[in-house]
Amino acid sequence: MNEIEIAIRESSWAFMHIVLPKIRHWGWLKEGKIIPIETQTKHWLTKKFDVLAGMDFLQIKTGIGMRSIANRVQWGRNDKTITIRKTSGGSSNTELKKRLSAIFGKEGYLYPFLTIHSYINIKGDFGKLLFSSMIKTKELFEYYKYHPGLFFEKENREDGNLFECVHAYSLRNYGADIEIYDLEPDLKFLRKL
Repeated sequence: MNEIEIAIRESSWAFMHIVLPKIRHWGWLKEGKIIPIETQTKHWLTKKFDVLAGMDFLQIKTGIGMRSIANRVQWGRNDKTITIRKTSGGSSNTELKKRLSAIFGKEGYLYPFLTIHSYINIKGDFGKLLFSSMIKTKELFEYYKYHPGLFFEKENREDGNLFECVHAYSLRNYGADIEIYDLEPDLKFLRKL
């Protein structure tokens, strides 16, 4: 197993065992079975769902339908942001370009219905969920396209990849339909009543 496969497995495990139990009551997640597809790398189709469409999990409501979920877990710090990968190891077809093309293009490409971004203090069984947010992927990218001033660019010091970032509370304060779990709410982002 290579480094990327290990990171995917750690993220998927953390989502199922640390994140999901804390956010399962959120509207879109209340019903149905949630299954990982990003870890099913031996089957060519599930790998394509992950790599091309950014789908990490499926939520299946028997007899009704299914929807896809994009998941990102970050460790250690709590930036309270949602990040979108802008550059990746020299590849030009990144998360940002693929989602913009799928959502605003005319080709009808698939993309995840929901985006969930979480921060956990440490890897493994003793990890604690610090922050999680959930937003419809289309809404997130509409904010990126039509309100670019909310986003800021950040470089990952470990690999040099660039990300477009937005504070989850900024999206909420701007009117986005976003769910937030925050172990330690930052008062500077909370809307004054």
